[in-house]
Amino acid sequence: MRPLNLKLSAFGPYAGQMELDMDRLGDHGLYLITGDTGAGKTTLFDAITFALYGDASGENREPSMLRSKYAKPDTPTEVELTFLHRGKIYTIRRNPEYMRPAKRGDGYTSEKAGAQLDYPDGRVVTKPREVDAAVIELLGIDREQFSQISMLAQGNFLKLLLADTKQRQEIFRELFQTTYYRKLQDCLKDELKTVKGQCEEARSSVKQYIGGIMCEEDDILQIEVDKAKRGELLAVDTLELLERLLEQDIRKEDELEKELKNVEQELEEVTKLIAQVEEATKLEASLAKANARLTKEEPKLKERKDALNQARQNLKDGDRVQKEIAVIEAELPNYAALDELSDNVAKLETSIQKSEESRKDKEIEIIEKRTALSELKQEQETLKDSGAEQEKLLYSKDLLAARKKELTILKQRMAVLSEKEEELKTAQVVYKRDREVAQKRETEYHAKYRAYLDGQAGLLASELEEGTPCPVCGATSHPSLACLQGEVVTEQELDAAKAAYENAREAASYSSQTAGEIRSVIKEQKEQLCEKSKELLGTEELEAAALKVKLEISDTDKRLAQTEGQIKEAEKRLARKKVLDEMIPKQEEENDRLEALMQALKEKRAAEIAKAKADKKQLETLKSNLSFAGSKEAKHRRDTLKNEFDTLKTAYDKAEKEYQKQSDLVQTLRGNIDGLKNQRKKMDIIDLNTVTEKKEQLTGYRKKLLEKQKQIHTRSTTNENARINISAKSEELKKLEEKYQWTAALSNTANGNIAGKEKIMLETYIQTTYFERIISRANLRLMKMTGAQYELKRLTEAEDNKGQSGLGLGVIDHYNGTERSVKTLSGGESFLASLALALGLSDEVQSQAGGIQVDTLFVDEGFGTLDSDALEQAYSALASLTEGNRLVGIISHVADLKEKIDRQIVVTKEKTGGSFAKIQIFC
Repeated sequence: MRPLNLKLSAFGPYAGQMELDMDRLGDHGLYLITGDTGAGKTTLFDAITFALYGDASGENREPSMLRSKYAKPDTPTEVELTFLHRGKIYTIRRNPEYMRPAKRGDGYTSEKAGAQLDYPDGRVVTKPREVDAAVIELLGIDREQFSQISMLAQGNFLKLLLADTKQRQEIFRELFQTTYYRKLQDCLKDELKTVKGQCEEARSSVKQYIGGIMCEEDDILQIEVDKAKRGELLAVDTLELLERLLEQDIRKEDELEKELKNVEQELEEVTKLIAQVEEATKLEASLAKANARLTKEEPKLKERKDALNQARQNLKDGDRVQKEIAVIEAELPNYAALDELSDNVAKLETSIQKSEESRKDKEIEIIEKRTALSELKQEQETLKDSGAEQEKLLYSKDLLAARKKELTILKQRMAVLSEKEEELKTAQVVYKRDREVAQKRETEYHAKYRAYLDGQAGLLASELEEGTPCPVCGATSHPSLACLQGEVVTEQELDAAKAAYENAREAASYSSQTAGEIRSVIKEQKEQLCEKSKELLGTEELEAAALKVKLEISDTDKRLAQTEGQIKEAEKRLARKKVLDEMIPKQEEENDRLEALMQALKEKRAAEIAKAKADKKQLETLKSNLSFAGSKEAKHRRDTLKNEFDTLKTAYDKAEKEYQKQSDLVQTLRGNIDGLKNQRKKMDIIDLNTVTEKKEQLTGYRKKLLEKQKQIHTRSTTNENARINISAKSEELKKLEEKYQWTAALSNTANGNIAGKEKIMLETYIQTTYFERIISRANLRLMKMTGAQYELKRLTEAEDNKGQSGLGLGVIDHYNGTERSVKTLSGGESFLASLALALGLSDEVQSQAGGIQVDTLFVDEGFGTLDSDALEQAYSALASLTEGNRLVGIISHVADLKEKIDRQIVVTKEKTGGSFAKIQIFC
């Protein structure tokens, strides 16, 4: 990055707006920023850093402190930097947050911080945070790294030299992209923590499973179980103990199973005896219940038999009913014909009535249609000339519109003529003014011309001496010399007066020409308007025509409106005529259709009357031969008889069913009683109390055996699960402990935590390679600047092997052969060492392909502590640094540097307050 142009406004001590064309300083070599103390030399660096990162170069200057105290209230505080990076030009603008006058009303308001970065391709990034990120991405370093690498600001000069290992780690991490090694260290540390947690979890699980081992309290193995729970047994011994407990419980469970089987058999036999006693008791109860039921049901059987006989007698009357039903069903087809004939007669009478009503309605409709058709034809006759009337009105409208257009154009041209006349008056005034000025300038010119001639004669006479030839006439005698009258007019003054006169004359000529052209135009327009006015209005008098044209336009508008109204009415009549022309033929067709329909209705009615008369006669004949008035009455009688017969049949079926049911019940009860009596004779006599007491004893003993069996099963299941889990977890724990050992070794090595050894981390180890290169580059200059006395050296060990090491820095004194800390160097020596180290770092950073390119290096103060020899050596080192395309700027007020460096930025304090900077090139 190399600055090309820097613009400041109300920034630091610079009160107004200032611009430095830093491209004049070239693209390599040394340049000096000099000036009085406090004038604002370092502020230029602050401005560059603020433009790039939004902060000043030093830690003691906040962005809010950057507004100039000398600035006017309405002068904005901002910085604009144009810089070259990798062959492309970028422009960045920033302003800090500050108080400015409010745009509305009195008082002040806060101007928010702003930023904008313009890319070479036209892309623009705004908002401070987005610009910050874009600059870091573009340059590859943040503000702090920028200050340490390319801008060694006052107060921060020794930071890189005196930094400890941790601070240098952070600097080198971003510069040399060693973050991935640090991430690897963190991953190994996290992995170690994870494996350790897994080991602890596995141990906890094994301990938990051992704590769940079960054993009988009076068992001798309980002693070993207690040892295992206290952690006094190895996992192998604990597994062996579980095997012994499981084998012991298996034997006990087999013994219990045999004993329980015997108890189950005895209990089964007792249960059978009790079931026999209970069955005998139930048998006696069932027999008594069956006898009682038989005594109750036998009388019902006689009642059901009597009812069946009565129903059978009643069913014999059903023959009469069946015969009557047969007679009615034989006559039913005749009733259907009677009903059909009756319906036909009724329908014919209804149709005759409707036909008569329809005929009357159609007759009325035909009369109305004929009347309406006559009216439409009369209306059609009145509208037969509508088309011709419309064409006539449209022609009148076109004539009126054409006249209005001509009148309007005439009115507009009269208005233009009025404007031209006003323009002529103005042009005449201008011409009169220009003519007076020209006359005045002419008078002034002639007066000056005469004065000029008189003055020349006076000057010539003032140089003549008696006896000396006159350069004009050659006479040697000068009896009457011309005298100088007042101030002499010079040739330049005469030329100026002449030029003024000629300009005024040209202006007057132009004004005259302009007025003449306007007058010609007015004349031509008047002639044309008079001719047109006579044609349209019958008068050539333009003033009268101006009034008359307005009246004519108004009258034409009224006539146009009236004609348009008439046209609309004519359009309506024409549209109505078209409707009538289409409607009348259709209406005539409709009338013919109605009359034909009327005739058809008359013929249909006559036919229906004849048919109805014949059907009525046939109906009377059919009625005289039937028993009932109609099929409805016949069907009703038939249905009544059927219901009567169905009732008799249902009563018989019910009585027969109930008798059979009761007979079956009585027979079943008698059979059951005989069976129960036979079962009672076969049963033995058993004492129920004795067998019940024995069952209770066996049940209680069986319950105890089951409970004991359950305890053994629970214990063996629990111990088996514990054995399986302990075995699995022990194997898992063994593998985890092995993994923990090598993970711990790897993590401690990568993170520099090996006890008793050098505390150097993997990232630091990688960074030492770069650090060695930086020191090597730095020593090339330090040896030169110190006369080969001092050489920097990387310290490989910390003082106590407790803190992190690897990036420590010491110095070798070749004069006395000692090695010591760089902190023991004097002020001047520290400056030279820090300068050499910073230059070495800059060289190494740029030699890497990490995307960082530093074309400009700034050195702020420090030279005042050097003697003349050290200053000369430092200057030589800086001069050698500028080889290639590198530009080094030095802030200093040391006189020797002012004499050595010919390109300078000179900062000066102004008497009115504030400072001003300018670039000076001394060749």
